Amino acid sequence: MGNDLDINHGVDFERALERLQHAAGKIFRQYREAKHRNGDEAEVERLRQAYIDAQCEAESLSSRDEAAIRAVLARPI
Repeated sequence: MGNDLDINHGVDFERALERLQHAAGKIFRQYREAKHRNGDEAEVERLRQAYIDAQCEAESLSSRDEAAIRAVLARPI
């Protein structure tokens, strides 16, 4: 039964990481679109920073941090 918990936890970690990477990709596409349409500089900078923050969150997610994994999975998609 211990292996089942480890497998489920691993799957949850992968799902959480995938969600974070998806969110970062979505923000990057918004940033790129705003930059190419010569959007407001403040908007472009906000989106750039949001993308950096999203990437950092994805990179810092630890497979051992169950609370962080649950928090990511609890967010609306």
